[in-house]
Order: sequence, then C-alpha cells, then structure tokens
Amino acid sequence: MGLKELAQVAEGRSPHLTRHPKGKPFLINFPIIQERLKIRDGLDWELEGIIRIRPDQQGRKTNVKAGMSTWFMQDEYPQFQEVGDLAIEIAKKNSPYEMDMNLYDIWSAKYVKDDFTKFHDHWPHIWSFVYYLKFPKGSSPLIFCNGYEKEHIVTPNEGDILMWPSWIPHRVDPQPFQKERIIIAGNISPDYQPKNRRNTNFWPEEEQMQKTIS
Repeated sequence: MGLKELAQVAEGRSPHLTRHPKGKPFLINFPIIQERLKIRDGLDWELEGIIRIRPDQQGRKTNVKAGMSTWFMQDEYPQFQEVGDLAIEIAKKNSPYEMDMNLYDIWSAKYVKDDFTKFHDHWPHIWSFVYYLKFPKGSSPLIFCNGYEKEHIVTPNEGDILMWPSWIPHRVDPQPFQKERIIIAGNISPDYQPKNRRNTNFWPEEEQMQKTIS
C-alpha cells in the first residue's frame, strides 16, 4: 500500500500522531543528524541538471508548495538512488538495532521566493532525510516541532544531509528571496523481507515451527 492509499484509509483522522485524540505529552529526545554527505565528483552537477530539465510535476498539491519532482525518482535516475544508498548507510549507523532497510521514495524540490512546505511528518517510515544541493546563505531552515509545540531550528550548509525519525513533525517557512533553495528528500523504510533472511537464524522459533510442520 502506497502513501496515497494510506491517506485514503486514514481519511477523517488527524494527519499527525502528535494531534491524536488519545495523545499524551512526553519529554523525550530523538536524533536529528547533520553531516556532510560524501558524494562522488560530478554527482551534484548531474543531479542539478536532472532537476532543471524536470518542471514542477506536482502542481503544488502536496505539502511542498514549491517546484517538486515525482515521488520515485530512483526509478528513473540512478543518481537519485546513489543519494538514497548513502542515506541508508547513515541511517544504519545511527539506528539502535541492526536491520535491513530500503529507499522507499526520493524526490527533489526547488524553492524560490515565498515557496514553503506545510507542517507535516513522514509516518509510517522510520528515517527521513534532506540533502541540500543548493542552500544560499539566508535560505529558510528546517523547523522541527515537538509535542509541546516548541521548535527546533536547523540551518544546514550546502552539501549537508539532515536525517531524523520520520514521525517528527517539521516544516519550511517561505523562502525569503529569489535565490534557489534546491533539495533532495526521501524516506527510508524497513526491509521486512531481506534476501538473506532464510540464510540466517534470525527467526529461530519460526524455523523450528517449519521443521515441526514438515
């Protein structure tokens, strides 16, 4: 089931877990990772070229009120998969447990004056990220909000990647000038059917059950 179908199923519900009618306030820390993304020479140039030949594909009908690509750019361009693979390595390094992960989706967005992104989250994924391809000084930062409506503002540098647990709500305020703020964003999900699952003893009870049945 894709995100569109999930949204249809959840019609009438609050789109944010923080606004669930049975929600309770918690004071708890979650990681917001910021580091320089180590990419190969020429990848930024290739990514920017792809983004510039693709006009707005979404018509500002998503939370992103800026020029945005289609959702699954990794299916069309291996350069986007490269960014996703690097993001997965960062996610694995910062996760509390070892697990298989995959890149669910990855897209680009180009912000100019007054473009913004609405308050939202990326549930049900586990990690979300943004790679800052172009980030002129003074561009709008990424703003996170916790259950107490307090804000945590992160101002990246051009070439940085930010990563956080997908259920944390966030937004981008209007870009204050015409200079382009260009990002690549995506979601990472658990791979519930890793290729080597049956070659491990990760599920000993299940394996024993199968032996008993057979």
